[in-house]
Amino acid sequence: MNNLEFDDGLKRLAINGDENRIITINPTDIAVIKRYNEVIPQLDELSEKYKEIPQEKTVEAISELDKKAREFIDYIIGSPVSETVFGTANCLSYAGGQTIFENFLTAYMNYMTPAIKSEYEKSKKRIEKYTKHIK
Repeated sequence: MNNLEFDDGLKRLAINGDENRIITINPTDIAVIKRYNEVIPQLDELSEKYKEIPQEKTVEAISELDKKAREFIDYIIGSPVSETVFGTANCLSYAGGQTIFENFLTAYMNYMTPAIKSEYEKSKKRIEKYTKHIK
């Protein structure tokens, strides 16, 4: 079989330094912003739906919210990462005053921003080589 090799931007990252928890992502995939913006209204709807949960439905609702939040993460990132990232923990559990769902998204965006800037600068230099004579 023939093989086509090219740099697709994918990076392998260990979650919190754990080499047994590796995710593959594209930190320069700017479609993440579009997917994130698509998910926000759905998060608002879920939040409204579960604003007042009857006590007898709490465990069921929390489980459903965890499942939905994981689907959102996988969709936003564009890769099935939630199982590796969160393991068996409910991703709506708190750590440091935020849900681990939020902590992950914040860390991802903090990783993504300089990666995009770096790739943009590389591209800009390459393009300038060809366009510097155009007025």
